[in-house]
Parts: sequence; structure tokens; C-alpha cells
Amino acid sequence: MKRNVLIIMLLGSFLMVPINSDAHSPKNRVNVMTNDASLKSMPVNKEIEELLKKAEQGDVESMYKLGKCYDKEKNYAEAIKWYRKGAENGNGAAAYELGVSYDYGCGVEKNNEEANKWYRKGAELGYGVAARRLGQSYYVGIGVEKNPAEANKWYRKAVELGDGVAATYLGNNYDRGIGVERNYEEARVWYRKAVELGDGAGAYFLGYHYQKGFGVEKNPAEENKWYRKGAELGNGSSALSLGLNYYNGIGVEKNPAEANKWYRKAAELGEGEAAYFLGINHYEGNGVEKNLSEAKKWAKKALELGYSDAAELLSAIEKRETMSRLGI
Repeated sequence: MKRNVLIIMLLGSFLMVPINSDAHSPKNRVNVMTNDASLKSMPVNKEIEELLKKAEQGDVESMYKLGKCYDKEKNYAEAIKWYRKGAENGNGAAAYELGVSYDYGCGVEKNNEEANKWYRKGAELGYGVAARRLGQSYYVGIGVEKNPAEANKWYRKAVELGDGVAATYLGNNYDRGIGVERNYEEARVWYRKAVELGDGAGAYFLGYHYQKGFGVEKNPAEENKWYRKGAELGNGSSALSLGLNYYNGIGVEKNPAEANKWYRKAAELGEGEAAYFLGINHYEGNGVEKNLSEAKKWAKKALELGYSDAAELLSAIEKRETMSRLGI
């Protein structure tokens, strides 16, 4: 069975980690009042009404949350207003969201330099995701001159502030010698830190090190330990890899039924290849009873997730269904 382990690259999504409004946001209150008549005359739901009262009384956290509410309603101009108020009064999450708005041109003209200004502000206010985002700007060269060493500086800052994804990014850079000298042992230090901070991708890369023998002896048992941990932390590549090892008996007793359990987990986490393997196994009866309906469901899921090899499987399933209807 074909093995296609997906490597997570730094150039992926800039929004890997959802914002947690409680993570590093100051709870201080300041005397900031607003007399915006147009805002007060808007029809508002109960949540916005309550947040407006608190924000107008100077509650900084409410300013940020109000911006999020308006963002959700796609009222970007009002979102920007409240993010700016929150950021100017010490809320790192608000500064980060303001940076994102400038990055994508939501409610303001797109301006990468201005975005980085607010990411920097968010980082200085103790918001880890903002520090990571600034690091990504330096890594790619968006709004600043490309500078991997500077990127790593901000990734380290993000890790200090509790961001696990940034720890995985640092591990990746030590793995490949980007902005630092290549050092597999140091890469594993950062991957372990990522796991401590809850990022499953760090566990995946630890497993991959033990699978390939990057600076360590190959160790299938240790490999599976980290793939399992990554899967438990919601990393689809880890779940897929663990499923493949159960299917092929690598570091564990061969067990197609257990493989299917992890393929299912991986598919639920967005791994098209895992959905494809589930489709094949339901089609052929590997670890499950043959079931064309289930096979078809997973083949379609694989295609939805962008795994094009599933098209051939789906065609074979539909031919089998036609033959069954015709009694052939």
C-alpha cells in the first residue's frame, strides 16, 4: 500500500491556531468612552449590547470581544474600530486581529507593513500568535525583507509566550538548517516543546525522526508512540502514519481493523489519503466486512479532500454496483 507522509511546511496557513481571547489579554481597565451615534443607533443583539456598555466604560477585553463580534457579522469597519481601541489600550489579541485585517484588507486597505506593525505590538503585549505571525512575515518576506534568522527570533518569542505551533516551526528550521545551523537534536528539543504546548505537528515530526533515523536510531516503537500522541492532539498526518503502521505491522502487530480506526481519525482530521485507504478496505474487506456503500462514501470523501487517486477507486465501486444491479 502506497505511503505518502505529508510534511507540514512553514509556508502553509498563517492561521493555524485559533485565537483564544483569554490567552494573554490584559484585564486592565482604562477610561475610554465613545459617543459614536451611528454605532449606538445600529440594531444590536444582546451580546453586542452588553459588550458595548463594558467597552464604553473602558473594559479592554470587551473592546477586543466586540471587534470579534463585528468581524463575525462581517461589519469590518466596526471590527477595526474596536480592535484598534483594544490594541491601543493594551490588548495583544486585538493588536493581532488588527494586523490580520491589514494583511487581508478587511475593513482597511491591504498593507503588509502596517500588519507587521500590529503583529509586533501584539507580541510586545504578550500575545504569542502575534509573535509567530511576525516571524512568518520575516520567513517569507511579506512587508519586510526576508530574514529567516529574524523569523526564528520571533518564533522563539512566540514559544516563550506559549505558542506550540511556533515551536514546531523552529524544529522545522533546525531540521533543514534555515536561519540556523542544521541540528536534528535541537530540532527534537523544539518538537518536544511543541508537544508540551499542545501542537500535534511537533509529535508527528518526532515520530518521523524515529521512522527515518534523523540523528537517532530508527525505532518503530518510539515512532508509533509519537504518532499516537500527535493523533491524540489532532494531527491528521500522525493518525495516518499510525494507521499505516498498524496495516503493515511496523512496530506493532499487524492489525487492519486497528489501522482502519486510525484512518478514520485521520480522515476526520482532513487527510484525503486516509479516506482513500478506508474506501479500499471497505471495498476489499480489509479489517472490515465488504461494504460498497461505505467504500463509496469514503472514496467520495477522499476526493472532497483533494486526493485525486480516489477517482479510480470510485469508478471501480460504481462499476461493481452496476454489475450487482444487473445480476452479473
